[in-house]
Amino acid sequence: MTPSEPLDRAALWARTVDTLTQAVRLTRPGPEGTTEPDDFADFLSSALLAVAANVGSVHRLTAGRPGSWEATLVHQLAYGNLLGDDPDSLIAHRTQPVRIPLNVAQLIDDEGPGAEPPILSFDEACAAITWPDDDTDLTDEQYEAAEAAFAAAEDDLRRRYTEAYTNYATQFAAVIANEARTIRGLILGGVNGPTDNGVHRLRVPVEVIPDTDPDAAYGSPVNNPTEWDGDRDPLVWDLWNRARNRLGLPRP
Repeated sequence: MTPSEPLDRAALWARTVDTLTQAVRLTRPGPEGTTEPDDFADFLSSALLAVAANVGSVHRLTAGRPGSWEATLVHQLAYGNLLGDDPDSLIAHRTQPVRIPLNVAQLIDDEGPGAEPPILSFDEACAAITWPDDDTDLTDEQYEAAEAAFAAAEDDLRRRYTEAYTNYATQFAAVIANEARTIRGLILGGVNGPTDNGVHRLRVPVEVIPDTDPDAAYGSPVNNPTEWDGDRDPLVWDLWNRARNRLGLPRP
């Protein structure tokens, strides 16, 4: 099962119970050739910590019902393995890839009007294509010619915007790759860990999921993270912002 594959609560609960039951039955070598139960409490608490790292915070574990006695105990169990409030301490327990969405058309739609000078979205640029002021006086041939010219101009705009958005996504991914290697919790083995030609290896993959379609501002499965989204992964938000601030906005 992939992290994005849907699974209903009852089926997931059954699978989790089965996994935890197997974990309780684990054994370890005891004294004089005997066996004894493995440390299930450590197994469970470390697993909860990894889950918290994958979703971005310990508090996300109990967001569905904060303040309950169950939430209090879950928080204590997961948080007890952390070394203080250092974000890198949590990130270092992550087991899933860091996937950073980038919808370039959405970015331009949200921030383009405030740029200096303003940046037109693809739809706005298409709307600015000139058309005869009074097409009622056009002959059939003139109307067909105007229609063909409009379609050609729109196709040219689409090529230009797609190329600019694709180039921006490529640069965005490159910045993310570099910035990820400045986060201690993401570096395999820490700053003194293994490298490839001097480049630190990452504990988990960090990848950008781009949508460079000029028409994709709305209705796309890829949506940019937002500051007011309470469920957002702080690590994803941090890396996304670093790349956005470093690159500015694309100008088709």
